[in-house]
Amino acid sequence: MIIPSPHDLVNVSSCHPVLVETSLYKPVGSTIVPARTEPFKASDFYWTRSGLYLGDGSNFEDSLDLDKIVDSAPERPYVALLLKMNVYNKEIRKELAENHLSAPEDIAALIKAQPAGKFGFLLSNRRLNIFFVRGKYGEIFVMRVEWSSCYHEWILGLSKLDQFGYLDAGRQIICPGTAVL
Repeated sequence: MIIPSPHDLVNVSSCHPVLVETSLYKPVGSTIVPARTEPFKASDFYWTRSGLYLGDGSNFEDSLDLDKIVDSAPERPYVALLLKMNVYNKEIRKELAENHLSAPEDIAALIKAQPAGKFGFLLSNRRLNIFFVRGKYGEIFVMRVEWSSCYHEWILGLSKLDQFGYLDAGRQIICPGTAVL
């Protein structure tokens, strides 16, 4: 295993947090969401269709700004953190870096990178991938992303931070950042 020098960590952490193992989670993977030069409109991705299902009662339209258009974005690193114990969402957020919120366009890119639930960065074994996102009125939401091999689709759910706030060990938290694996 190659461990970056302290100088490397300072340079990396100036843009993105460097996540290390804590009592709650362990970094288990990382990826780069490629730079995007095409505009992204969330409503063009976040709708139920073959291969993608927005869970009943998730209220994506009411909660997220689906009409917002993001013109472009630089590449961004993401880290997968495996929960080591059962814990509430609020407790997880306390141990994450301040800028741990995921962008809806990045989540879409990660899902698109694993069509038909193929193996990749996101868990596709009926275990939840958890993202924290900012809603259109500033409220923080939990987006759950899970591959259903039974229905052959990604199932997405969106809930308020306190709703369904307890997560079991083995779930995967995905957030922007880098890690020493």
